[in-house]
Amino acid sequence: MSRVTAWMCAAAVFLIAGQAAWGAQLGFIRYTPAFYFTDADWEMATADFDEFLSSQEDGAEIGGSNPDTGSAWRFQALGAVEEDGQRCRQVAITLQARKAESEATGTYLFCRDPEAGWRMVRGIR
Repeated sequence: MSRVTAWMCAAAVFLIAGQAAWGAQLGFIRYTPAFYFTDADWEMATADFDEFLSSQEDGAEIGGSNPDTGSAWRFQALGAVEEDGQRCRQVAITLQARKAESEATGTYLFCRDPEAGWRMVRGIR
């Protein structure tokens, strides 16, 4: 698992948690699934995500969970595109945590940089 991919996954998840927060107080992020993810949750989810970006076909969905914490994640490949000469994937990311009362979902574009690997380019919606 690359550090770049781990950072990008964490950034995407933070964006999921905070999509509606721009221009508002951010206190509600405290109760989102991302807030409750442990280091072990992040490590497991990031390992799944790293493999998922390179290996799944459009429409494929994989998920995982940490039985010790009750946290869970799902990744769905929505489509492959080319942007600025790079291979890109549109991905829906969903997180759940036992302590959070809801799940968080966001859709993002990740592109493969030949030198740096996969990186998040932007949120789609």
